[in-house]
Amino acid sequence: MPLETSVFGQVESDLKNKKYNLALQRLLQISVQYSKSPTYLIYLAQVLRGMGDQTALIKTLTELNKLQPSRDIEIELMSLLYKNGQINESLDIGLSLGDKTVTAKQKLAIDHILLKIYIE
Repeated sequence: MPLETSVFGQVESDLKNKKYNLALQRLLQISVQYSKSPTYLIYLAQVLRGMGDQTALIKTLTELNKLQPSRDIEIELMSLLYKNGQINESLDIGLSLGDKTVTAKQKLAIDHILLKIYIE
């Protein structure tokens, strides 16, 4: 646990300073032990957003959503899938969110993406 806390603290500092490659290297040091930890995946997602690696971010958010389901993660994942041409997968998420309780802001985001999908 001390290694995890130490590395996550360093990663957080790297993220604040926009040193994404260094943050990724630090996360790689503990990836074997903590790759299934929601905390690890949250930091990894932040790093990948900063680096602009949408393909890896999609995989990370998918795994994070399995471990710690969240409407915000699902909406971000839906948006990323749409932007990366995975329209059917994006639509599946959007339709499944229609059956769930969401905030007004989340509903607006979902409807916006669904509208783009339906226009295509």
